[in-house]
Amino acid sequence: MSADEPGGSFELASAALSESLLQTKLVPPQSPVAEIERGALLERLDRGRAGGLTLVVAAAGYGKTTLLAQWRHRLAQGGALVGWLTLDENDADPLQLLSGVALALARAGVDLGPLESAAAKGFADVQPRAALAALVGGIARQGRPVVLILDDYHRAQSPPIDRLVDLLIAHRPPGLHVVLSSRVRPDIAISSLRAQGQAHE
Repeated sequence: MSADEPGGSFELASAALSESLLQTKLVPPQSPVAEIERGALLERLDRGRAGGLTLVVAAAGYGKTTLLAQWRHRLAQGGALVGWLTLDENDADPLQLLSGVALALARAGVDLGPLESAAAKGFADVQPRAALAALVGGIARQGRPVVLILDDYHRAQSPPIDRLVDLLIAHRPPGLHVVLSSRVRPDIAISSLRAQGQAHE
């Protein structure tokens, strides 16, 4: 359908709006006030990178997003590739989440090859496990540390998403560190990961 056909302009506008909304999810929100750097908490986040997962849990208004935005800047200055994705209710769909993760990592400089264009199309006709395996393979090919920050995880949390994150952590390639920021504790395998030295909370 062309833009001149009935509905064409609407579809193009909808696609542009979707792209615009996605781009706002791939960067931390801008703070209207000066931020105080919380050095002690940033150092705790640094120490947690030795494992595969860092979990940041606190009620609304405690500054989780601000803290992680500061850490993202600090990591990027140190040469890490840092993908940021702010989750919402639409990301409770596994393929939607994986698409967002892939685009966030690509924006951070992770070379995912043709996987990026597939993610931009929502991984159409792809099973979530296959998309996850392809994503893990793409991350594994990077020669630099990769950090993935999923902010507002509570907004997308569901049993399928929790299991997907469990799989990502279980099969994470060397160099990948995942950060979940949430108002409530996710229902993922934190205890077993902590026992293995893979989780920092």
